[in-house]
Parts: sequence; C-alpha cells; structure tokens
Amino acid sequence: MLRLAVGLGLALALVLAAGAEEAPSEESCVGKVRLRGPIWDITTSEIEPGLGPVLDEVAQAYEERCAGKLLVIESHAYALPTPELNRMVAELRAEVVRHELGERGVPRSEMILAPIGSARPMFPGSGADWAHRNRRITFRVAN
Repeated sequence: MLRLAVGLGLALALVLAAGAEEAPSEESCVGKVRLRGPIWDITTSEIEPGLGPVLDEVAQAYEERCAGKLLVIESHAYALPTPELNRMVAELRAEVVRHELGERGVPRSEMILAPIGSARPMFPGSGADWAHRNRRITFRVAN
C-alpha cells in the first residue's frame, strides 16, 4: 500500500493497493485522493502555488496505474449561503482542477466532474472552521 502526504496546507492521502515498483494491474488502480484546503483563487481562477506538485503526483499516478479509466473529480464547497451557490463554486473548482490535470497529460475525455457542493459534509458543525474543513476535492476512479 502506498500513502502519499503533502504539506503546504493541503491534506492528501493517496492509497493504492500495489506499490510503485509493481506492474500496473486492476488492483493497482484502487483508492482515492482527497485534497483539503485552498485549491484556487476565486478572483483569478489560478491554482494555489502549492497545489501544482500535488496535481503532478495525481496525474503521474493516474497515468501509471489507471490510464484509460474514468477519473471522477468530486468537489465540495461550504462557505456560501445557499446549496445552489455552493454547487456552482464546487463545479468551478472541479473545472479548474480538470483543466490543470489536462495540462499534465490526463485526457479530458477520461475525467468526469461531480460537483457535490454542500450536500455531503465530512465533519458536522457550522461556521468558518467547519466550512474550511469540509471544502475539498476527491479523486476516484469510476468502477
């Protein structure tokens, strides 16, 4: 099992069934990547500086283990007053991430956006800290 953790305010957990030195197999394309924290600047649509190396790792893992499979980009947003606005921001965030992964070689046709918005919080509560903890991008490979 491979676990990858990256700092810079992002929490990243990549769990794969096989080690990097093994040949890719159906089992080696299992797991998910979850990013928490700042993803992009809403005023410029540019990704946060520390996110580039993380997306490099995601693109490389996808290419080595999961090429040809559908990569689902789930996006969660919690800071806005209505579920509709949170879903819209989640969709924009997922689109920015899809664009960045495309720039790193992941075919756009192999990525699906799943803007969740505020529908599935990981942590109960309310307020700014709660919204920050629940704001995230999750990558998973579709079955």
